[in-house]
Amino acid sequence: MKSHDSIQTAINGKTSEHAKALHLSPILLYKWQEPCEDYTDSGCYNPVDRVETIVEKALSLGTSLDKALAPVQYLNERFGLVVLSLPAEKATVNTCEKELLHVIEKFGDLARESARVLADGKLRRREFEKIEKEGWEAIRKIAGYIKRVEAAADGGEQNRQGDKDTREREMTATERYLEWKRFLGPELSKEYSGFLRDLKTKAEAEKRKVAA
Repeated sequence: MKSHDSIQTAINGKTSEHAKALHLSPILLYKWQEPCEDYTDSGCYNPVDRVETIVEKALSLGTSLDKALAPVQYLNERFGLVVLSLPAEKATVNTCEKELLHVIEKFGDLARESARVLADGKLRRREFEKIEKEGWEAIRKIAGYIKRVEAAADGGEQNRQGDKDTREREMTATERYLEWKRFLGPELSKEYSGFLRDLKTKAEAEKRKVAA
């Protein structure tokens, strides 16, 4: 779909009505619905083109993808949808594990913010907006994690084990134990005590192996 196609689909033949709502000439809106890719086209630069240019320029200036897509994110949230920035790079079990830690961190942020604003039994609009912000971020992180797991599974044995460079970057058993313990925190560490105990056992075995 081209940008002018998206405008045409949304207007759906009601150009005059949309022109009145925007306080613009119907002729301009007609041109938004026509191609504008070279000098032979009859269309003109439309609002979708402008947003696309803003995103592309932001990325070229080094802005992170999540921040560059803020206008798209606003529109999605405004109309009850979710914009997701999915990872494109090759995934391994190690990268999946690190992404899972970030998922837990974001969900923890959501839980803490919700507990804080709901503590007095009242919910104000500005407090809802804070919960909403943390909630959307948690959803995006979860979607990114699922995509990484899918990529790791599709990659077969090479991605599961990782290549030589990836293996060199993988966390040691001790680092993995300490990282999980930090992310889970005191409360969740109790709930996942068996999981942490297994990680600690592996870490201790690793230390004995290195010492030997």
